[in-house]
Amino acid sequence: FAMPRWLGTGRTWLSFLALWGLLLGSGSQVRGDEDHYELKEQYVGEGFYDKWSFYTGKDPTNGIVDFVDWAEAKAKGMISASWDRVFMGVDSTTTLWGNNGRAAVKLLSNSVYNNGLFVLRADHVPTACGAWPAWWMFGE
Repeated sequence: FAMPRWLGTGRTWLSFLALWGLLLGSGSQVRGDEDHYELKEQYVGEGFYDKWSFYTGKDPTNGIVDFVDWAEAKAKGMISASWDRVFMGVDSTTTLWGNNGRAAVKLLSNSVYNNGLFVLRADHVPTACGAWPAWWMFGE
């Protein structure tokens, strides 16, 4: 698989074709002798970020990070979305001094799910000292 030239290099591209597999809700009930799941929502495409709220508060784990809103993340090239891919990254160009946190993205779903089958397919998940991508699920 050759990555298109417009994707650039050194970036983390997540394929939320993965999250299209978000199979939720009443359709997840067992019917008869077979398990049945019904697709309730897809998180893919250019409108991907419309389904999330950007968390800009303090890091609850007391990490040295600066969570930014949509406008800042977009302006710094930290997020983008196309018909089949979503990119989320950190500000990797700013030189930090003192206790200034690295600009990063933290998303909270606008929808609440209490059950379901969730599928995430990632083309690349960053690995580095101090980096830990997370997918937390709380429900209501």
